[in-house]
Amino acid sequence: MLTFEQKRAIFNSFPLTEYTTHNGDRMNFKYKGKVVVSGLMHTGNGYIWGKDINGYTDTYQVDDRGWINFKEFSEDRIRTLLTDVLRYRDKLVKQIQTDDNNRL
Repeated sequence: MLTFEQKRAIFNSFPLTEYTTHNGDRMNFKYKGKVVVSGLMHTGNGYIWGKDINGYTDTYQVDDRGWINFKEFSEDRIRTLLTDVLRYRDKLVKQIQTDDNNRL
């Protein structure tokens, strides 16, 4: 299992903004204003946003809140999942912008 620092380095290799929670014991990462990594703890536990991609893949187990637990994931699996999440997030943002422009 990857350590906290290894996972943090993976997330920091993506275009994400890192910040800590209000009590300072968990790290979150945002992408274009949306939290996509939540609750990374010193134990290596944490979650990646999965609600958006749940509709087009059954590769990951998404919980009732829309998050995927990555505690036991390898580096490759984390990178693949996060890449998928960010790509789909960009697709959603582009679709929303297109829809907004069509309404004007």
